[in-house]
Amino acid sequence: MKQETTFIYSLEFPEGNVRYIGKANRPKERFWQHISKAKLGDKSYKYSWIRSLLKNNNRPILKIVDEVPIKEWGFWEQHYISLYKSWEFKLTNLFEGGVGCEHTEETRKRIGEGNRGKVRSEKHRLAVAKANSERVWSEKSKEKLSKASRGRKMPEGFAEAVVERLTGVKHSEERKMNQRIASANMEIVKCPYCNESGKLNIMNQFHFDKCKQNPNYKPKEYICEYCGKITTHKSSFTKYHNNNCSKNPNNSRETIKCPHCDVESINKTNMSRYHFDNCKHKK
Repeated sequence: MKQETTFIYSLEFPEGNVRYIGKANRPKERFWQHISKAKLGDKSYKYSWIRSLLKNNNRPILKIVDEVPIKEWGFWEQHYISLYKSWEFKLTNLFEGGVGCEHTEETRKRIGEGNRGKVRSEKHRLAVAKANSERVWSEKSKEKLSKASRGRKMPEGFAEAVVERLTGVKHSEERKMNQRIASANMEIVKCPYCNESGKLNIMNQFHFDKCKQNPNYKPKEYICEYCGKITTHKSSFTKYHNNNCSKNPNNSRETIKCPHCDVESINKTNMSRYHFDNCKHKK
């Protein structure tokens, strides 16, 4: 029979001092998995805490916090992590919970309503900022993040909404100074494919993936929807060709045809200068 509920549990030591919130279908089995991984040397804040207890011949105390519907475990895990943090328990959880859970529309709505308008304390914001600044990403994690971000398309109207939100926003002098200092101290990196170097954020955004000496570089192609012409030059394509294509039904300019072949263009100057006298079909 399919299990319909699961458990939200806590690890405490001493009793009443909650240090970890998790989810498990079989909490006792999960508890011994934590102990085993800590002994094997797995690296995380949680396992370091458990090892510190084991060295003193102590063990965490397992407590069942709640039994919840299995389809909504992500919401409830996030809820209890947020709740215990608001009570100023020093949790060892690295994430806000719900990792790997596929939420139903009802649960997503509930999570959104629960987080909307929530004001984090200054202490909480500083703790998050410190944790993020000290985080070291492995090469494997960097590659995963890069692949996930590559080619991602923002929802329609997203850019306009961001611009509208930021229009008129005035930064304090202190923030402006911090931005100048951060920019001035930005790490200078060198492209592994060519000799060009620059600030890390600029190189990441504009150069590394677009370096022409990168063996994986593939320029984006733009195709005319009327004649099928392909080009990699967006500016010349959108500015000169697309709207002026001879096969564009909305094009009002006169089409110039070569009397010797099938070539045609709306650019009379180019046809006269480069094509007519040099046409290979001219007799």
